[in-house]
Amino acid sequence: MPLFRVELDMPHHGWMLLHFYAQGEHLAFEASAFFDGLNKLVQGLLRVAQDELPTRVQWAGEPEELVFNFAKAQEKIELSIAYQWIREGTHTVEFHPIAGTREEICLPFRSALRSLELRLEGIETSQRDWYEGFPYRELALLTEQLGKS
Repeated sequence: MPLFRVELDMPHHGWMLLHFYAQGEHLAFEASAFFDGLNKLVQGLLRVAQDELPTRVQWAGEPEELVFNFAKAQEKIELSIAYQWIREGTHTVEFHPIAGTREEICLPFRSALRSLELRLEGIETSQRDWYEGFPYRELALLTEQLGKS
């Protein structure tokens, strides 16, 4: 059984909902599709898959952001997620860290990205409702890197 699950909704008017399920908790974050967050996430996961740790990935909302921190924790990788927003000061909510192997940490994200990729097939770029292109090449590299384990 996976340590956690990630789901990515289709982009809509420049936003996409990211769902993160772990340890009985559900985080839903409305992420901007305009600030290259999806590409940053895949690039960060590639660094994690190549054991380039620590790695930090920030995905903007407005005025919130979601921060994924990946770090070595003995023989495992620890993922911690912080939800930050700026309203009358900076506020942060951190979710319980999750420790697992490289595959246990990367594969749930890879599965969500692959699912989104399949749903985007056949949709014209202008109709995708986001600014940046989908990271097809980087996702293929991530899949290849994870297959080397």
